[in-house]
Amino acid sequence: MAIPFSGAPILASLPRGARLPEDLVQVCRDRGLEGAVFVGLGAVSEPVIAFYHLSSKRYEERTLQGDWEVVSLVGNLTRKEGAPFLHAHIALADAEGAMRGGHLVQASVAVTLEVTLWPVDPQDRRYLPDIGLFLLPSPASR
Repeated sequence: MAIPFSGAPILASLPRGARLPEDLVQVCRDRGLEGAVFVGLGAVSEPVIAFYHLSSKRYEERTLQGDWEVVSLVGNLTRKEGAPFLHAHIALADAEGAMRGGHLVQASVAVTLEVTLWPVDPQDRRYLPDIGLFLLPSPASR
C-alpha cells in the first residue's frame, strides 16, 4: 500500500529533556499533522526498547542505562482508536559503538533529537486478534 506524501517535509529539533514519544506527538499536533512518517537522529537517555513476541502476543521491555547515540529513528504517526499513535523503532549505540535496538517505548532526549517529518494522509490502525496488535490495513483489507 503506497500512501503519498501530502506536504513539504518539516525539520524539528527536540531539546534536552524532551520525552519520547509524547513530545514528538505534540510537535506533530502543533504543526497540524494527523499523519506522518519520520526519521531522526541525536542522543537519548535511559531508553526503554521492546521486542514483540508473537507467540505470547506480548512485548518484552528492556531499559538501557545511561546515554545512547541515536543511530536511526524511524516511524510513523497514525491513529489508534481515534487518538494519535506514534509507532517508532530505534537503533542505538553506546560509547563503545555496541548497538541495541527495537521498538521505542520511551526515552528522554539527552542532547538533541533532530527529526524530519513528512506529512501523509491520516491512517487508522485496526486490531488484528491473531497478531494481537493494532496494524495499518493491508490493501486487501481496505
